[in-house]
Amino acid sequence: MKVLISANDTHPNFESSLSRVFGNSPAFVIYNTNTKNFQPIDNEYYSDKYVDIGKDLHKLNIDAIITEKLCDICFSSINKYGIDIWKDDGSISIREAINKFLIGGLFLMKEGVLKMHLKKEEPIVEQESLKQENLKMEIHR
Repeated sequence: MKVLISANDTHPNFESSLSRVFGNSPAFVIYNTNTKNFQPIDNEYYSDKYVDIGKDLHKLNIDAIITEKLCDICFSSINKYGIDIWKDDGSISIREAINKFLIGGLFLMKEGVLKMHLKKEEPIVEQESLKQENLKMEIHR
């Protein structure tokens, strides 16, 4: 089985930390659970938010991904190719993430946890900002 792990380093090794956000990872690691082969690769998708990453990962025969977070667009692209996405805390090392994966200690993601906003002219309003605006409106009534 081939597992892609989001790495927080440009030249990852087993002790590198897991990247907090999949798309912002400077690099990935492909780990083959059968051969124990460890292959670092650059994140070619870092600047291209509209790429079908799932298709490319499917061509690499990736069976699973380990990350902490990813956007809903990446999730959909990856999920449609039957690639499982496993979640853990970004503060662990790649070695720890692999070990947890092998013993079943990670959580299977059911949806993307970050919402990708495609229209640049319409900023996303944070929930706290909405609460503050509603409070201001109530005060002015």
